[in-house]
Amino acid sequence: MFPHKSLLWLAIPLFALAGLSSCTKKEGCTDPNALNYDASAEKDCCCEYATTFDLELHLHGYVGANALLEGNTYTINGVDTRLDLVQFYVSNIRVVDASGTEFPAENYLLVNPEVNGYDAGAVEAGSYTALRFDIGIDSLTNHADPSVYPANDPLGPQFPPMHWSWDAGYIFIRIDGMADQDLNGTPETAFEMHVGKDANRVAVEIPYAFSAEAGDAFTFHLNVNWNNFFDGVDMTGDITTHTSDNLDLTSILVTNINGMFSLEE
Repeated sequence: MFPHKSLLWLAIPLFALAGLSSCTKKEGCTDPNALNYDASAEKDCCCEYATTFDLELHLHGYVGANALLEGNTYTINGVDTRLDLVQFYVSNIRVVDASGTEFPAENYLLVNPEVNGYDAGAVEAGSYTALRFDIGIDSLTNHADPSVYPANDPLGPQFPPMHWSWDAGYIFIRIDGMADQDLNGTPETAFEMHVGKDANRVAVEIPYAFSAEAGDAFTFHLNVNWNNFFDGVDMTGDITTHTSDNLDLTSILVTNINGMFSLEE
C-alpha cells in the first residue's frame, strides 16, 4: 500500500535539509602539519605543504684570535688600532647544488659585531655543496633611494649612515676608528675606510656539503676575520678611503675581502 500523499510531501523537505546540511560543512585543511591548517575546518581539502627551509647565517667577528668588539683596541700590522664602527652588507645569498645551479634566498643583511644571528631567507629544500653570497649591494638596489624602505629595513636609512647619496649608492663596508700612527701607545689618528661602488661588490663562496628538508632550518656558522681585511695595509700611512678618493687603498681592501670568511671549526 502506497504512503499517503501528505506524508510524501512532508518527507521531501526533510531530505532536502539533510542534503543542505552536508553541503554546508566548512571546507579547509585539517592536517596540522600543513601550512594552511584550519582548526575549524570540517571537510578536508586544499592542504599546502612547505617546500623550503629557513637559511640562517651565524657570523662571528674576530681580529686575529680576539673577538671583535666595537670600541676595543687591537694590534693590526704592528699598530694599536681602535675599531669604533664595523659594518658591512651581505646580499645575493644563495646555495649551490652539485650541478652548479644556484637557489637564492631573498634577504639583505647589514652585519655588525653586536649581532651574530641573521635570517637569510627561505630556500628550496634539497642537497647542496656550497654557500655563496656577495659583500655589497647589487647595482639596481645600490642606486635606489633608501627612503623607500622602512626604518627597520637594512636597506633603509641608517645611523651612522651606510649610504653616500641616492646617486653614489650604499657603503658596502664601513670602518671608523683610531690608529696609533706615532707608535706612542695611544691611538690618536682618526681614519675611515668606506668601501662601495658597483665594481667593488665581491662574491664569496664557502664550500660545504649539506642537506635540508622542507620546513627545517639550517645555520651556517662563519668566522669573519678582520685581520685579513687589513692584510698589506700600512697602518702608519694614509688609511682613510671613501673608495674613489684613495683607489690604491680601496683596491687592497677589496682584494682582501674574500679571505675574511671561513667555516667555524
